[in-house]
Amino acid sequence: MPTINMIALSLYSYRDPDDSDKYDTKPLTLRYLYFLDNSIATSIAEHRFAEWIKRLEEYKYKITPDERARVWKDTDMCHFAPDPRRDIRVVPGSLAHLFTAYPPYYDGQSRMVEFVKVLKELPRHEMVLWPIDASWESIYTYFKDELSMWSARYRLRNLNSAMASLTSSNLIDCSGLSALRQLRSDSPEYPDLEEEPIEGSYEPEILILSAAQWVVWPDECRWVYRQCKQAESESVTELGMWSMERWKDWKKEFEFVMLGHRFAQWIKVRDVAERVYRQKLMIEEEYEHK
Repeated sequence: MPTINMIALSLYSYRDPDDSDKYDTKPLTLRYLYFLDNSIATSIAEHRFAEWIKRLEEYKYKITPDERARVWKDTDMCHFAPDPRRDIRVVPGSLAHLFTAYPPYYDGQSRMVEFVKVLKELPRHEMVLWPIDASWESIYTYFKDELSMWSARYRLRNLNSAMASLTSSNLIDCSGLSALRQLRSDSPEYPDLEEEPIEGSYEPEILILSAAQWVVWPDECRWVYRQCKQAESESVTELGMWSMERWKDWKKEFEFVMLGHRFAQWIKVRDVAERVYRQKLMIEEEYEHK
C-alpha cells in the first residue's frame, strides 16, 4: 500500500467559530477516536457501535405512556430520550468531516475506510433512517456538503483522497464529486494556465492536488481508467465525465503542469503532477498487456 509522510490536521476545525455550537458532532467524533488512535481493533469498534444503536432504540420504547404524553406536549422527544435515528444521521457527516483531516493513505484515513467497510457489512436494524433510508449510496451527499465547507488546500485534497478510496473500494460512490470534474478547459472553476496569471493564486494548486488523488494511486487510477474505457467521448456515455477523451485531457493537463516553467514555485504540485503522469502511463501499459 502506498505511504506518504504528511501531517494530520485538527479533527475539530470549523469554518466559523460558531459552527461548533451548531453541530453536535463532538461526542460521536470522540467515539471514532477509540479506533483511529489504534487503541482498539476496528471490528471491536464496529461491534460496540452497533450495540450502542440497538441499546438506544430499546431505551426509547421503555418510556411510559405518561412520560411520552408529557414529552410530546412540552418538547421534542429527542430532547428527552435517546434517539438512534437522530444519532445515526450524524455518522456520515462526521465521517466526511474527519476525512478532511487525514492525508492520503495516512493511518487514520485507512482505518476510517476500513470502518466504513465493516459498517456497511453490519446486519441491518429495522428503523427508518431519513435521509439514508434504504439507500446506502445516498451517503455521498454528506461529502458534497463537506466539499462546500472548505477552501484549505489540504482538507480538499484529503477529502478527495478519501472519496477516491471509498469509490474504488466499492463502498460509497463519490465519483460525481471528484475534483477531476473541474480539471477541464471549459470549467469556470479552472483557470487557463497558459494565459492567466498564477502568481499568488492558490485555487489552481488546490484543484490540481485534489484531482490528483483520483489518479496518483494505483487502485484509484485503475478504477478511473476502467470507467473511462467504457466510452470514447463524454457525449456518448451515461457515465458523465468518464471517457477516454477526458482521460487523455487529464493526462495532457498533468503533463503540462509537470513540464511548465510557469509553475516553478509549485514544487509540490509539479511533483504530484509528474507522479500522476507516470501512474497513468503504467496503468495504460498494464491494461494493454491484458
